[in-house]
Amino acid sequence: MKNNYNIYITHLPQTIKEGGMARNNAFFNYFSQNQIYTVNVFNTIFFFRFLFTLKAILELSIRKNKAIFIHQGTLLYLFPIKILKVNFIFKFVLFILKRSSNRNQLTVEINDLPYEQAVDLELFVDSFYLKFEKTLFSFKDVHFIFASHEMEAYVKEKFNLIKTEVIINGGEKFKNSFLDIKYEWENSSVISFIYAGTLDKGRQIEDLILLFNNRENVQLILIGLNGEWINKEYCSENIIYLGNFEEKIAHQIVSKCDIGIIPYNANRFYYNLCYPTKASFYITAGISFLSTPLLELKNVFEKYNCIFFKDINEWDSFLENLEENTITEKNEIIKNINEKFTWNYLLSKK
Repeated sequence: MKNNYNIYITHLPQTIKEGGMARNNAFFNYFSQNQIYTVNVFNTIFFFRFLFTLKAILELSIRKNKAIFIHQGTLLYLFPIKILKVNFIFKFVLFILKRSSNRNQLTVEINDLPYEQAVDLELFVDSFYLKFEKTLFSFKDVHFIFASHEMEAYVKEKFNLIKTEVIINGGEKFKNSFLDIKYEWENSSVISFIYAGTLDKGRQIEDLILLFNNRENVQLILIGLNGEWINKEYCSENIIYLGNFEEKIAHQIVSKCDIGIIPYNANRFYYNLCYPTKASFYITAGISFLSTPLLELKNVFEKYNCIFFKDINEWDSFLENLEENTITEKNEIIKNINEKFTWNYLLSKK
């Protein structure tokens, strides 16, 4: 990423709880290290949030001949969809963005596509997101940074964009430090799989657990938010929910395992469009992962031959016949490339 920015506008809470904010936090740290003037508009108190919104509007509207960086998520934090539906506010926001892109080098970072995500994952669809998306991508003077190559290709083709760039989701450089807790599962001779992510009860996580349940040659370690139900409902010795941890401790736990897991449905358009944060989280911790054949992940990793890509209906036989030396070979490759998936490397690339 070029390093000629003058102003960075973000919305970053003190506590990071999900992948999108981890990405914003990485950009925040990068710009802070490079001493870029930063406007963080996040605040839980309405009065201060209003003041910071005014400050961001002023930065976008009065600055001239500057290089300004803002996240799409920050735009939607400043101007939530409910507010943008008010016609004169929508026109005002468009005027500000148009003015800023004409007078400055304006970069907008795109972490996801809310409309496509909602449609494909059968969530509630607010069609106004499509209107916002079409309008945002109509600004030809804006430089867009996407979180995946497939997302960039999709949007470029759909909206005929020219000024684009890709920065995939990275991970922090692994720092091996003493972890006070020693877990019993570390002494096991079986292969340790780990899933790191949100663990809301639902078909995807339950199917994953059932796939591992009571197998003698593997154990499944799970860490992340909302997984307390797992230990209550599954008594199998090889299914272990450890809890939710801050990123550094979670990274160390992952490094103690043999292989990570990404079980997303490869038939879903949106899952193929995105680069999951957990991919780099596993890689930077020094382990390979088993994944469904997601298009973005295959495009990034196939050349390294370090990842296990299997259709979900092949996972059962894969687990049954898996040998530890096969994983060791992949993890040796990971050691030589994991630096390339750190935030520092990805954001410093020219």
